[in-house]
Amino acid sequence: MAADSPPPSHADPFRPAAAAALARFPVTPRDVTLVNRTENVTYRVDDEAGQAWVLRLHRPGYHTRAELEAERVWLAALAEAGEAVPEPLAATDGSAYVSVDVAADPQGGVPAHTRQAGLTRWIPGRVLGDLIAANDDSAEVAGWYRQVGAVIGRLHRQAAGWTPPPGFARHRFDADGFFGPRPFWGRFWESPALSAAERRVLRSARSRLHPELTALGTDPGRFTMIHADLHPGNVVVDGDRLAVIDFDDAGFGHHLYDLAVTLCRPGADPLPDEVREATLSGYREEYPLSGEDEALIPRFELLRRLALIGWKADRPEVTWPEGMFDRLRAEVLDACARLGSQP
Repeated sequence: MAADSPPPSHADPFRPAAAAALARFPVTPRDVTLVNRTENVTYRVDDEAGQAWVLRLHRPGYHTRAELEAERVWLAALAEAGEAVPEPLAATDGSAYVSVDVAADPQGGVPAHTRQAGLTRWIPGRVLGDLIAANDDSAEVAGWYRQVGAVIGRLHRQAAGWTPPPGFARHRFDADGFFGPRPFWGRFWESPALSAAERRVLRSARSRLHPELTALGTDPGRFTMIHADLHPGNVVVDGDRLAVIDFDDAGFGHHLYDLAVTLCRPGADPLPDEVREATLSGYREEYPLSGEDEALIPRFELLRRLALIGWKADRPEVTWPEGMFDRLRAEVLDACARLGSQP
């Protein structure tokens, strides 16, 4: 997950590293524009040939080089299956990524460090989240969500029928990935933004949900590579085509988690019932979804919200919209209370 933040008011401390990275790819930049500076630093690159690219300077410590390269392997498999996903460009030496040094910038709070940089083709169109925010036609919104559900179904169908090659390495959103001693997105039950009583509630939920998720198992028909962050902000609409972007969080996980991420709106009004059903209908057109599994989706929406609390606790420097965390906390506590009342 990434939370957008505006470019810094002072000079961009990452631009020299971006220029050093671009010098090692077969492009001649004409214009390089900062898109966002979050954990990753992303630029749009327009080259002299009229092509547009996305340059991403990946945050250190999140993925190893092997894990980053595995993302490219899955993207290639998805593209071969006909999905609209980012198209990578190899460096001039044939490597998928290049290492660049970022100089220290005390004014900007940036220490000296090294990042991996990768280049993908810019996908034209408008972000679905922006289209939804500007549209009050519920039928049209439901139509978009139906298409998103179908895209998720196709991703899962490809992943379920695909065998990753030897050496393929990627994180896992399994029981330990959410609730183990070192969850992938942080120890939500220790969040300093919660009161002691609230942390006790989340510890209790963790104790109950860990064995529940373990019991679901990791059958390849329902646990494969997933996008893991497929909300409308990571879908681009170009005419009648939907493209999925930002596979930075992709890993092995339950298919239900992908659906939950799309259906869950942390800190915001819930999706209307007709939009939820449209999403699931689109999914069923492409991949099976039993009634038993559909009933588990609210559980996975709770997992998503808990994971976001852990994510935020590990990243106190990231600013969320005013009131978002308070609303998220209320949603989590309410869901945990209902969880505790169930037999």
